Amino acid sequence: KAAAEKAAAEKAAAEKAAAEKAAAVEKPVLPAIDREALEVNPADLDAALEKEMKEAQLRITRNPTGRQTDLTDPAVVSTYIRIRNNNDDLNWMILGYPSANTPNKITVLACGTGGWNEMYQSIPDDAIYIYIEYKFGDTGRSKFVFMTFVPDSLSGMKKSRVLGHRPAVEKLLKYMQISWHVLEKSEFTEETLIKKLLAAGGANYSVQEADKGDFSSYKKTTRDFYSETDKKTALGPVVYQTGPLTTTPMDISGRPMVAAPTDFRNNIVDLK
Repeated sequence: KAAAEKAAAEKAAAEKAAAEKAAAVEKPVLPAIDREALEVNPADLDAALEKEMKEAQLRITRNPTGRQTDLTDPAVVSTYIRIRNNNDDLNWMILGYPSANTPNKITVLACGTGGWNEMYQSIPDDAIYIYIEYKFGDTGRSKFVFMTFVPDSLSGMKKSRVLGHRPAVEKLLKYMQISWHVLEKSEFTEETLIKKLLAAGGANYSVQEADKGDFSSYKKTTRDFYSETDKKTALGPVVYQTGPLTTTPMDISGRPMVAAPTDFRNNIVDLK
């Protein structure tokens, strides 16, 4: 019996080691963040972005206590503003928890200029928040997307922590077209993202859609229709009335007036 228990324990330990090794291989190594490079000089911003930056800073709890969300890392707001800036190439960032010793502190874990694919390759197997500018449609319209990734493998405590912190993060990253909660990394697909953006934006005006119909003859059809309609409703020559001017007497007694009706009648010339 002791030998069987020992063998089972060794097997479990081997399986755990193999799983940890596989996870270490699959888990992306996030590049070190140059925090100074992320700083924004307000002088480089236009008036609208400078105002947006000040408003974002006001949406942060300055001295968080207890379980309050700690977003006081200056890089969070500066990276957010850089993504919002049309003149800056930065277009995505990943926010997360840098240390288990500070479970409520959220900082910038990764960011870049490579768009969706670069962001996807940088997703760690941990609870994170993602903010990305996504070029959408034939005209390359910018859409801002907020996502939370909470792997199902995390403990219940970590999951509840993210759910508790999410409102504060979403409040800070105010400008977004959609908010998306993801449980599995396989759910992060551009196809799903595009469907969500189309659903959020209403009508789909993409010229790449094949089922829009043929409108090449629209102008000719419209012109022919109104041409035939004009023929059926042709107007005759305009006749002008040259006079003399005619008047129609009216009884205005009983109507509310500023002056008394008797005073008003004294100023009326009898046209009969």
